[in-house]
Amino acid sequence: MFQLLADNFDDVLESVLASVEETLSNDESAIKLSRVDKNLSTLESKRKKLTDMLLDDKITRKLMMKNIMILLVRLLKRKKRDAFMYLI
Repeated sequence: MFQLLADNFDDVLESVLASVEETLSNDESAIKLSRVDKNLSTLESKRKKLTDMLLDDKITRKLMMKNIMILLVRLLKRKKRDAFMYLI
């Protein structure tokens, strides 16, 4: 009896692994993570652009800080929205 179960164990293990791999590949979490990473990258690029503009005297420090605050508010809203989406 044990030998029969042991012989079928490989089949069961392969079935479980296939099921887990399928679930992971169909999981929306990877897509959501990719979107969040892209949003963060975009915001970081905008911040760097503002810093460069400040260094080149194209904008004032006050205007730069205002724009960075706007970016931070957007970032926080996105984080809250994305955190809520993970709960759903």
